[in-house]
Amino acid sequence: MIKIILLIFSCYKYINRIKKLENIEYFLELDKYPQIDYYIVYGNPNLETKYKIEDKNLIVQSPDSYLGFPKKVITTIDSIQQIYSNQEYILLKTDDDFLINVNFIVNNMNLLTSEHYLGSIGSETKETYNNKWNGLTNKTPYLYGYMSGENSYLLSKYACESISNYIKTDNHNLIENSLFEDKLVGDIMYLSNIIAKNTKNWWRNIIPTQCQKYQLLFTQPAKTNKWLNTILLPNQQLGMMNLFGNNDNEVFEYWDLDL
Repeated sequence: MIKIILLIFSCYKYINRIKKLENIEYFLELDKYPQIDYYIVYGNPNLETKYKIEDKNLIVQSPDSYLGFPKKVITTIDSIQQIYSNQEYILLKTDDDFLINVNFIVNNMNLLTSEHYLGSIGSETKETYNNKWNGLTNKTPYLYGYMSGENSYLLSKYACESISNYIKTDNHNLIENSLFEDKLVGDIMYLSNIIAKNTKNWWRNIIPTQCQKYQLLFTQPAKTNKWLNTILLPNQQLGMMNLFGNNDNEVFEYWDLDL
């Protein structure tokens, strides 16, 4: 059986987001599927080993900050490669403000194992690439299209092995100079001859749809409602949905997706 490794990246600063996921019983739902091993990922630069597992928490030897996120992600991928070296797997990277459509994931393994690198391309060309984001200016040159971390992405075991191998030398000085984790992963994929394909409907497939159990948390109800009416078409599967917005101090509203 191919394992599905679900990584939920969080940080100690926003541990309240994990509490919210617990409150809507998201983890209890994930626990129902033996195919899925999930980890909530935190960073600790003072960790004495590369990683440590505490229940469902995977703590890696890296900063737990926004600036340190690229290193945190590739250190986590490298750690997963060590943990599951004798197990076939696919890895799904998500953040702590998303839910996934678990049924879609477990019932579409042929699709999810068909490529080494799946997701939605954030910048398909050099002309559309913006090296400034959220106050940061990325220092590495544009190489090729890469999967948007905001919309999640999936890596095969071979892709994870490629990242582990690249880390050993960092011949192109990407790790120290990358401020965007998704571009760093995409650049390593490109240098490993793994090409991103624009699977535009990726995020539409892996977010919960016709949700029977969850009420999802959203900000700005009027805008959200308009957005939902736009993209929630009959029988259309959706992938991830942002739960908490960009500001944890915002007032949250509940939206029931049992349509």
